[in-house]
Amino acid sequence: MEDQGVWEIMEPSGETSEQGAMAVAVAAAKDRKAKAHLLQCLPNDLLMQVDGKKTCKEVWDSMKARFVMADRVKEARLQTLKSKFDAMWMKEEEPLNQYVGSLTGMSVKYNNLGGRLDDAALEKNLFDTVLERFINVIVGIEQFYDLKKLPFEEAVVWLKAFEERTKRGAGGVRSDSRQLLLTQSEWETCQKKLVGEGSGGRRS
Repeated sequence: MEDQGVWEIMEPSGETSEQGAMAVAVAAAKDRKAKAHLLQCLPNDLLMQVDGKKTCKEVWDSMKARFVMADRVKEARLQTLKSKFDAMWMKEEEPLNQYVGSLTGMSVKYNNLGGRLDDAALEKNLFDTVLERFINVIVGIEQFYDLKKLPFEEAVVWLKAFEERTKRGAGGVRSDSRQLLLTQSEWETCQKKLVGEGSGGRRS
């Protein structure tokens, strides 16, 4: 609108270089021009909402109010989703896949509203809220990995591998609080094995 010389119609500064009838005529012409330009930019659903507005400034103020309110609604939704995300806890007997799906689903909704839940936020929530039987494998991950650089999917792979191994009861792994932590060399061996198994694609 600035290049058309009509911006002051929508956002008046309170100053005018014209006076009297001439000023009124100039302002009316600029208003018609600005309103025409503005209406050309609006989709049909918004055109219907401003159909009764007589001046360009009325149209402009209506649009500002609408989108300011939309931003406030979006911010409120983001706060609600973040509160729900922070309050999530894995339920007893809930499969890990199901719980991870709930976390990622919540993050998708949050991101779609313009928020941002990165891998580090997802990992922190996951590690803080899974069942106690995962605590030792989480301690191992935190000991040998930089969580700021660890992809969320890779952290999930470790927990899934632990869950499957404890289900099978293989290798003498125990799921109670007396389970021993793996040494660094054992972690590296396990990592190589997982990388080998996933060479055809990331495990899900």
